[in-house]
Amino acid sequence: MAAETRHRAAVAGPEETHEHLKKGINLVADLLAPTLGPVSGHVVSDRDSSRGPEVLDDASTVVRRILSLGDPRLDVGAMLMRSLVWRVGKEIGDGGATAAVLARAIYNEALRLLTAGVNFRELERGMHLAVESACQSIREQARPVSGEDALSHIAFGVVRNRPLANVLGEISYLLGPDARVNVQKYVAPYLEREFYPGANYKAEIASYLLYTEPVRKRAVHTNCAVAL
Repeated sequence: MAAETRHRAAVAGPEETHEHLKKGINLVADLLAPTLGPVSGHVVSDRDSSRGPEVLDDASTVVRRILSLGDPRLDVGAMLMRSLVWRVGKEIGDGGATAAVLARAIYNEALRLLTAGVNFRELERGMHLAVESACQSIREQARPVSGEDALSHIAFGVVRNRPLANVLGEISYLLGPDARVNVQKYVAPYLEREFYPGANYKAEIASYLLYTEPVRKRAVHTNCAVAL
């Protein structure tokens, strides 16, 4: 017999609110922290009884599996972290776990200082100055990436698969940063690439009737005229 737990609606005070918000933030950060580093760990998601567990190492995918922590008071902090990590993954492509760990540290330290009586506006101003200083330091340390080997090394740091990293490095080197890359899945593990000369335009299709592959929302045409 399954037991169902219901939380009655109530108004929480500042101390209780901070406590549960902090706990929700920390739980998500603790979950993602092991995936950081050159030898990153994995997170296992038990989806349902009909399918086996899912092994994940991508922070954006991990947080999308979080629907609730079982307590609506904790869900507020957890969903804030979920939104942050998902947005970083969508806009940047990587760095979700780093963002979560940094957000947890900033929140915990800020809460400690505010509890000790630090002025909120002064704390906010100091945080903005710290961000500017950190970004400036990163820009000064940044070095341009040149050559196929360097691009392959960067790709390997993300995918942790040498053959795949070599292919990504080759594609990035030959096509440049503005190329259109289409990834297709095969039944068996297989790496191959084809290069097509052409151009890439950020536009939407005029009508769904023009799709040659409606299910995949693709329109593939060869030797066609293009009106600009």
